[in-house]
Amino acid sequence: MKSVKLAFFVGLLAAQMTGCVQRIGDFTLLSSKNVDLSRLGTATKSPNRVTGEDAKEIIFVIPTGVPSVKEAIDRAIESEPGSVALSDATIKYSSFYIPYIFGRNAFTVEGTPVKLTDKK
Repeated sequence: MKSVKLAFFVGLLAAQMTGCVQRIGDFTLLSSKNVDLSRLGTATKSPNRVTGEDAKEIIFVIPTGVPSVKEAIDRAIESEPGSVALSDATIKYSSFYIPYIFGRNAFTVEGTPVKLTDKK
């Protein structure tokens, strides 16, 4: 009987420790900056992908704020100097919560940086 109670408690605890990741969307071109579209023909893509994240924690039951998808996009774009947008970008939302102890909500943006070159 004791092992049944222990198994029930462990199962209940595992069910309470939940987390999930949702893919919000895929974007051909994504930016939160002002982009001169007439110069888009001179754009070059970086060979590497970048990631930006904005996360907020939940301590006990008190949230420390609300994560912002704009902030995550800005961090991804600004991680590559000179870039103004992201190509082939994805946005994901993730959450994790252990009731009455700790939790975390986050937006993660990943994409290929796009830089505008000067016309010559």
